[in-house]
Amino acid sequence: MANAIETNDDETRPKAHIDSITNGDLSTSPSPLVVPTQSAASPIANCSDLPVELLELVFWPIRPVLEVKKSISIDDIKDYNRELKHYADLRLSCRIWHQVITPILYEDVALGITPKTQLQNIADLFSENADHFRSIIVFGEGRITSTDFSSSIALPEGAAEVIGRGLGLCTRLHDLQLYANHPTFTSRWWLPKLAPTLSSTVTSLVISPHPRSPDLSRSLVGLGRTLEHLEILGWNRDYRSPPARFHLPAKFPKLTHLTLRDGYPSLQDIDNLLSRIANQKPCPLRSFLIFDIPDLTNHITTMLTYKNLGRYLTTFHFRRDWHGEPPNSTIPIAIMRLCPNLIDFSYLLFTKKDLFDCLSLSLRHLELLAWPMNPNFTLSLNDFAQFLRTRRCRALKTLSIVSCAGAFLTPTPAPGLDSETALRSVCRDLDAQITFKEAGSVLITL
Repeated sequence: MANAIETNDDETRPKAHIDSITNGDLSTSPSPLVVPTQSAASPIANCSDLPVELLELVFWPIRPVLEVKKSISIDDIKDYNRELKHYADLRLSCRIWHQVITPILYEDVALGITPKTQLQNIADLFSENADHFRSIIVFGEGRITSTDFSSSIALPEGAAEVIGRGLGLCTRLHDLQLYANHPTFTSRWWLPKLAPTLSSTVTSLVISPHPRSPDLSRSLVGLGRTLEHLEILGWNRDYRSPPARFHLPAKFPKLTHLTLRDGYPSLQDIDNLLSRIANQKPCPLRSFLIFDIPDLTNHITTMLTYKNLGRYLTTFHFRRDWHGEPPNSTIPIAIMRLCPNLIDFSYLLFTKKDLFDCLSLSLRHLELLAWPMNPNFTLSLNDFAQFLRTRRCRALKTLSIVSCAGAFLTPTPAPGLDSETALRSVCRDLDAQITFKEAGSVLITL
């Protein structure tokens, strides 16, 4: 009988970095490059004689990265810029290093815009380096917190135009992330007037509305034609009376990934967005992720039914905090019936073991919630053990069990817990690998 392989998650879980948005996980070591052996007549005298391709493999992994978090402080931005300056100083070593490092240095850029920002510095950055920019992250006043802000957080006059014109110089920009920014991106005129090239280059957009301007939709007008990835953060309904008219691109012909995260958006606005996406023939959307938007819990089936949207999806994730009465546990069963082609399914809310009978046979990745202290609300470890033993989903590669109430599985088995013993036994029988994650959750790799 084969033994299950058990590892600690800290040894296996990759770190998320901004650089991974467009370039893969650049924080990991690249594959070794086979360099032809130098003859005795032409030895490498110093590192400046190394091939450019090899120098790129050296300098990419050591480039400073800024981790995107829910709250970015002014000090975080300062520390990042300080590290970036030290990295940039390496270009002074020799001409070839300058040639190699400069494109790497400016491929991914993070800007923190505050009342104290010197706009001329921003303008110079764009005018001198825009050709290198592939990914830009702009943190606005709502995304940055600082104790040294004055009572007024109005941004410098002209900030909107400086940033807009700067983006207009970026002819190779693919990834744009705008976090809780000022009204630069909620004015309909900014794109056609200042940065018309973005409508043909940007394929990935992350955007959150300005705290005082809920009219998010104007930011999307003009960008729909090329977008492949769209993530909207902190989208809240317009409480003004009457609410502003909702503006959207007529089509999203290439949008394959949609993420909605945080907030309380209008259900009508959500339906309008999905209708523009689902009206394509065939619908391009393949991945739909919803995180921490409570009002959408009971609206999921309506969204997936529209124009048979669910039938096109191969990935669906849903997660939200729970307060009050438990939501209907039949929702995930309805999701599976509306999305018969899912390969990746995550539902971190209450469900029952009846769901296992409805899972798509093509499913490869499954993530569900467990609450060992009260299995009447959701799945127990015994339920997962029985599911694995049936091998109903033979294509399944990973099963993630997320703990709802603290640790329930640890590298050292707890005595007297029959359900835990049963799950470990099944994993041994299947030669599965168990990776222990934070808060007692586990990842089982089959």
